[in-house]
Amino acid sequence: MDCGTPELLFERYADDMPTLGRLRRQALWGPLDSTAPPLSIPAWLSMLTGRTPGELGVYGFRNRTDHGYGALAFATSRWVRVPRVWDLLGQAGRDSVLIGVPGTYPPSPLRGSMVSCFMTPSTDAQFTYPADLREEVQRVTGGYTIDVAGFRSEDKARVAQQIFDMTEQRFALARHLATTRPWDFLAVADMGPDRLHHGFWGACDPDHPRYRPGNAYEHVVRDYYRALDRHLASLLEVLPDDTTVAIASDHGSVRRVIARMPASMARPTMPMVNMPTVMMSVRSMLRASLIRKPSPELAPTSSAATSAIQPKPKATRMPVTICGNAPLSTMRISTWRSDAPRLRAARTRLGSILRTPMIVLIRIGKNMPRKMMNSFCSSPSPNHKMLSGIQASGGIGRSSSTIGFI
Repeated sequence: MDCGTPELLFERYADDMPTLGRLRRQALWGPLDSTAPPLSIPAWLSMLTGRTPGELGVYGFRNRTDHGYGALAFATSRWVRVPRVWDLLGQAGRDSVLIGVPGTYPPSPLRGSMVSCFMTPSTDAQFTYPADLREEVQRVTGGYTIDVAGFRSEDKARVAQQIFDMTEQRFALARHLATTRPWDFLAVADMGPDRLHHGFWGACDPDHPRYRPGNAYEHVVRDYYRALDRHLASLLEVLPDDTTVAIASDHGSVRRVIARMPASMARPTMPMVNMPTVMMSVRSMLRASLIRKPSPELAPTSSAATSAIQPKPKATRMPVTICGNAPLSTMRISTWRSDAPRLRAARTRLGSILRTPMIVLIRIGKNMPRKMMNSFCSSPSPNHKMLSGIQASGGIGRSSSTIGFI
């Protein structure tokens, strides 16, 4: 279950999922820690190889192709240079069937059958192994859906319908292959929960600031999980009685948090805008005395006094948002060492470049050393003020909390 979230599966919608509840009563279960970073590609690959993202060299959907900050490439199955569980099973003469498991595009040879993941560009590409399985998949599903396009869009009716249809289709294919192909290992990854949370969390979560009671999609997440539970029950019915069932997620979801400016400090003449994040390495900055300037293109937000700060659990980073009369610059200062002198130098350099009055918003991670926090959280100049206070806001962010039981 991609993005299966303990808060929803184990608490809020537990009574709506009797099949999952029965499995929990018969199993060991609980919340797990995801990988760092808690992203689908590295998390699924870690789950299925037993290696960390560092050992795999895979940290996200796109990876750096060299030791610089420029060239990026999509993390495909070709990046994986260690055996995955189905590779080991194949070496032992066992068959596997894989459906939608992230990190499997392009499909690679195995002992068994594979339908690749959401990274597949389209069904025009070769997305199955063996190749002739493609026509069978298209016939069984009536046109296979790789993923839901534009799942963050405002066309909520289309997105919701496609998410429901994709999950129904995925489980129909799983039942077909489970009963027509030999297998010792069957893995099915459903992207539906992830797409649903991205598109509809604010409509369903009463604690979300964008939640409106009685909105048209207030119960879409609950209804989806009810349908998912029925699909799970129908798949279990066709599996042999001695099948060991394991259900897990790669990461969870959390409400995205932002720092919100007090009304007393907000002014109509201080518009807040989104700008591309600028990655500043403290190490590189001190060596080269260079700071990459943000793009001059400004994109106004819907809020007059807010700016998003994405939480990243256990990260040694301080997201810093700087705003003044105009323009607004958004910078993220990455630090690799708990080195107070380096941070003081970075703060001084930052203040010398941005001389206009500004407000600095900083989220300090729970693992941030106290001396690091104290070093940076003093004003770069008398014109600068520190602002604290974090509130929940729009959207969701990935959480390092996942679900799992066997």
